[in-house]
Amino acid sequence: MAPDAREVIIGEWARCEDEELARRLFPFIKSMHLGRQMLATTLGLSIIAGLGIGVIADIIITMLIFFSGLNEVLSDTGVRSVKIDHVFPVTFEIWPVGTLIFSVVCLLLPLGAVLYIVRRKIPFRRVTLANWMTSGFGHLWRAWWPVLIASALMWGMVLLIRLLPVHRIGYDPQHATIFAFLLQIIMLGYLGWVGGTQHEGAMLTDRAIIWWARRPDPLLLERALREQCAAATDTGLWPEMLEQRMPIYLERPPALEQVLRDDLLGGNWEKRFYAMQYLARLGGVAVEPLAGVAVTGKYARLARWLLRCIGRETTARLTSRAEAVLCPTCLCHPGPHHVSIALHRPVTYFGCRCCGQSETFREHRPVVAVLDARVSERMTDDHGGIRVNWLAWDRLFDFDRVEIIHATDYDVERFCVLVGNDTDNRRISRYRRMPVAVAATCVLSENTIRVLRSRFGRVELAPAEGVRA
Repeated sequence: MAPDAREVIIGEWARCEDEELARRLFPFIKSMHLGRQMLATTLGLSIIAGLGIGVIADIIITMLIFFSGLNEVLSDTGVRSVKIDHVFPVTFEIWPVGTLIFSVVCLLLPLGAVLYIVRRKIPFRRVTLANWMTSGFGHLWRAWWPVLIASALMWGMVLLIRLLPVHRIGYDPQHATIFAFLLQIIMLGYLGWVGGTQHEGAMLTDRAIIWWARRPDPLLLERALREQCAAATDTGLWPEMLEQRMPIYLERPPALEQVLRDDLLGGNWEKRFYAMQYLARLGGVAVEPLAGVAVTGKYARLARWLLRCIGRETTARLTSRAEAVLCPTCLCHPGPHHVSIALHRPVTYFGCRCCGQSETFREHRPVVAVLDARVSERMTDDHGGIRVNWLAWDRLFDFDRVEIIHATDYDVERFCVLVGNDTDNRRISRYRRMPVAVAATCVLSENTIRVLRSRFGRVELAPAEGVRA
């Protein structure tokens, strides 16, 4: 299933290596929701951020409690006193207080993230990763009064539970710890609600965080941009680029070498965008030049990506149609080509088996190889099929049968030698099943007939139907 325009544009924004192109694409996606992957990522980053800050806060608070003498107050309740070797791990006496900040940080960010997920307020915003991780605390700081109330209640209740002689009525410090922890959850739920409802839903725009995105092929990107230009208003220069400038570039492109050197590898973001669209349309012809710059250099990765795009597009377009189309120049069916790139996996694309082009093909009809010295015309195309005079064409192509109308022994034997030296696997497998018709007006020697029969399947010496004498 083809991806929708939203997925395509987000993928290009997240994966393109051109910062200016990414900036120009941002107007399309600044209000797009990122879907389930980003919601899960938001929650995961919130938990990681909370854990990281919480561990640091826990260590600091634990040390402050120990060196401030609070442990002596706790020990007066009849609980075992704290010694230096009890700080790590923290003992029951200071654990509820020492882990209070840790719990706040670890639960507050995830609770806020859950609220954003419920409200689905995860659009793009121009916020960096660091700002995003601190934005929740910033909003809590601005909402200082509910935070202050909740924090005072938590500290007071935890200390009250720890200072009450609960051990005298059958409760040990472990039970008191459970009571304190439950109270913390209740208070943290309140803090999470405060942080979540007052947060503006700002989302990070660090492109690497869109880990699931895949860079789309240039032709998919063009279609998605046209669709979004028709539906949106704040699209910048894109309508003019797509409707006016790019058609001019594609209709009168520079030389291929100039496209690679000046536009793709050395141009600005707009020229580079046009060059990518042109090379993707050009297909197989652009493969060898791109392979030459795909090994090293500043834009080697871009060249390899374009090669893979051409491979995917041509394979999807021509694999199932290989027997139904012909290259109009070579009269050959398309087939797979393998291009090696040093230190990288090879690229496979589909194109004409002779010239490699993958842009233009004609509908296949029966092709007849004709040997007729009296006709100078190279090819005739009528309703019966395509008739190619090999004596004027003088190279091999994909033909379905042979008609020898007027030719010398030398012409026929030269044709047979060329067929015998053919290295194309597709044609080699067909020669032994291919019929040959020799017109009555064409007198050939017995040796030439034997050569024909050694190369082809059935050779008819009498006037055959379809042979034009």
